[in-house]
Amino acid sequence: MYDKQTERAGLHNLHGPRHAYAQVRYKELTGLDAPIAGGPKAKELTSEQKERDDYARTILANEMAHSRQQITVTYIGR
Repeated sequence: MYDKQTERAGLHNLHGPRHAYAQVRYKELTGLDAPIAGGPKAKELTSEQKERDDYARTILANEMAHSRQQITVTYIGR
């Protein structure tokens, strides 16, 4: 839907701002840089950090109008 709407408006390649938003928001929610931006990978997280990571991914998926957490990997890494 996002791509269709931006195409209709004559706009192209606008996912950059979505990636930036997701990475900034992830840091706000977890206190960590996103894995794609040099933050710790999933296997390096403590159990407390894993809980915050899971919470942040759920929030991000909803905020970015996706119904599943898996889509966050595209924006913030794993």
